[in-house]
Amino acid sequence: MDYAALDDITWEEAQRLLDGEAADQIDALLRCGFYAVMPRLTIDACRDRVGPANPTQLRRAAIVCLGHLVRRTGVRPPGDVVELVRDADSDSALSGAAVDFFDDLAMFAPPPT
Repeated sequence: MDYAALDDITWEEAQRLLDGEAADQIDALLRCGFYAVMPRLTIDACRDRVGPANPTQLRRAAIVCLGHLVRRTGVRPPGDVVELVRDADSDSALSGAAVDFFDDLAMFAPPPT
């Protein structure tokens, strides 16, 4: 597998890609997560794509995106988003990404004490 650097992205470009095919949406989510573009709006975009009605690769990208956002910004996603990822953890195709997300959450955005 070849790895390539992710190009930076604006929110306007992300919106255009998020309206496209699954591959375009995955590209937008990974780039938005990596570059922490508009975190709250990106979290909303992930929320819409984590659910079981979406293709597995798109769901995985949304979970990875959320983990990157947590790691880069320390922003804790709302409880409903965390629960969607918790539900996805029961899917063997998504559990690795979900575990990584929860590790990021525990390390970079722990719940207030």
